[in-house]
Amino acid sequence: MVLKINWNEIPAIRVLIPFITGILLAQNTKPTNFIPTLLVLCISAIVTYLFRNRIAFYWKYYLKNIILFFSLVLIGQGLTISRTSFLYNSHFNNTIKTDQYYIGKITQVPTFKNGIYRFETEISYSVSTKNFIKKCGKVICNLPAKSAGFKPELGDHLLLENYIKSVSENKNPSTFNYRKFLSYKDIYHQILLNKTNSSLISKNTRFNLKFQANKLRNTIVSLNKEFLNNTQNSSFANAILIGFKDELDPELIWAYANSGAIHVLAVSGLHVGLIYMIVFFILGLITKKSNFKYSITLLIIWAYALTVGLPASVFRATIMFSIILVGKLTNQNNNVFNNLGVSALIILLINPFDLFNVGFQLSHLSVLGISLFTTKIHQLIWLKNKYLNKITLLIAVSLAAQLVTFPLGLLFYHQFPTYFLISNLVVIPAVTIILSLNIFSLLFFKIQFMKSLLSLILNFIITTTNELILKIEKLPNSIFTDIDITTFSCIIIYILIILIHFLTEYRNKKLFFTSQFVFLYLVLNFVYDKYSSSIQKQIIVYHTPQKPILGIINSNSIVLIGDSSILFNKAQFKFYIEPSLRIYFIKKIKKVPISKTENHTVFLNFINKNIYFIPYNSKFQKLKTNSNNIVILENNRHLKMYSNEEKVIFLSKKNLLTLPNQYNIEKNGAFQLNYKN
Repeated sequence: MVLKINWNEIPAIRVLIPFITGILLAQNTKPTNFIPTLLVLCISAIVTYLFRNRIAFYWKYYLKNIILFFSLVLIGQGLTISRTSFLYNSHFNNTIKTDQYYIGKITQVPTFKNGIYRFETEISYSVSTKNFIKKCGKVICNLPAKSAGFKPELGDHLLLENYIKSVSENKNPSTFNYRKFLSYKDIYHQILLNKTNSSLISKNTRFNLKFQANKLRNTIVSLNKEFLNNTQNSSFANAILIGFKDELDPELIWAYANSGAIHVLAVSGLHVGLIYMIVFFILGLITKKSNFKYSITLLIIWAYALTVGLPASVFRATIMFSIILVGKLTNQNNNVFNNLGVSALIILLINPFDLFNVGFQLSHLSVLGISLFTTKIHQLIWLKNKYLNKITLLIAVSLAAQLVTFPLGLLFYHQFPTYFLISNLVVIPAVTIILSLNIFSLLFFKIQFMKSLLSLILNFIITTTNELILKIEKLPNSIFTDIDITTFSCIIIYILIILIHFLTEYRNKKLFFTSQFVFLYLVLNFVYDKYSSSIQKQIIVYHTPQKPILGIINSNSIVLIGDSSILFNKAQFKFYIEPSLRIYFIKKIKKVPISKTENHTVFLNFINKNIYFIPYNSKFQKLKTNSNNIVILENNRHLKMYSNEEKVIFLSKKNLLTLPNQYNIEKNGAFQLNYKN
């Protein structure tokens, strides 16, 4: 059996595949490694030209396709490299040791959380005593409100003293790589600002569409606060309408996340789709002219996208709806898969690094899943009653979207909400009504009767919706957490989903047995991991700030020894240590804190190793020479004195010359030693 794909119906996908290949090559190889791609392209072109009269038609066809494929790969590579400012000689990092000041412009709407303003600043000049030098590059700025000499706003120009530092990397097992995450935004540095090392040069005075949209956004925030007269309800309304989440209750955010409804709090494709439906419905009451409705709807969804700050998720959805509307205006047949490809291609041409954005991946996958599986699922749960059938359609859409997005959810977020169907049946209709009424309330804000009536209705719906979500979150087993899968396992799950799709289309025995084999592999792999964790014995020294943390893993238990300020600090513990406990299937945790005044060496014997954990204030202690000694130092002053041990583990940001038996966890990441029976 041959699975047939009509590539002529999806030309955008044909272009997208080699283009993405080029982006991946650029990201995972050195910038000079585009030469092999260029070489293959040149050879193919030369062969085709020299032997154009001798080559058989079908070979000529294949060679032309090879040339086109590698041309697109090269474009993807070249575009990605050109958008990496770090590679330019003018990037401020190249002169960061000699520059005194920098002039930069705030390019992102500042967020305010836990008393700190956070925003992106694009560096335009370096300043020394003699001259200004043009520079490029972006930096993440953190400005505590208490020590701020100004309130940062989009478009402001700042003078920054050179206290810029590289973004640090968390080098522990399975932890979130914040440095890599920022690199996808072409950001590699950060700075902590205060009154003394930063100042406001000028406010934004030029007309700027993004700045004007932000002013409108702030106006909507203020109007909703006045209109709803309830902090929690107004913050919820602002979150789902324009994506302003700074004032949302963290407990409510967690409830939505744990119930599988967090997507409604992040302005995304769902919100653009609802705005599209609301506008189209209202225009349908006014006029029957299709082209007029399509044109006005197109303008309004772009106006909405600009108002909410054009975040990546909204931009993606707006592009997709724009393609659909333009297709209808020009009477072109809309192939949903080709539209999806065009959307992805436009976004990646603007910013190739969006390929690595989880939102980009989830939004395109969810649309793909809805397109592929909604009809099939709906046929299984179809009801004769047309009103009940609308509910089953909503269930089918939720299941289809969840089917293709849950592997990525497990990979990145390590959890699965059990009652996502129930929560979506509550929030999607509720959010549709809330958005509609909120838009009307802003339009008729000055009419007192309408204002009072809509305020009453909106407050009731928002309060009821939030209470229902909080109750769903408190149901037994509402969420499965600490699920850890590898990237390879995630790919295998997607292969299984693809096989299931083709199996429902073709009902072929080979596909059936192949899908069974893939499923069996996943089950056996999980069983093996569980068994391996039950017999594991491991020593791990974590990469943490200033002082290392020692972990002794025995089966599904761990003993953690180290600085109490890390072990008992929820944020620090969650960031540096907790992710590794998930991949090792740890169920029991024992913490042994070492105080700052501790001066006695901690000794233990494990997997035939003598482990010496030497606190910061401990004096040098001569050990019996033993090839099985592992020494962990909180203070590096005794580093040379422990040069004869099997392994000496320390933490230093300085480039110290080390002996073969010495291990710097700041440079090399967490130290791990597995005992194998």
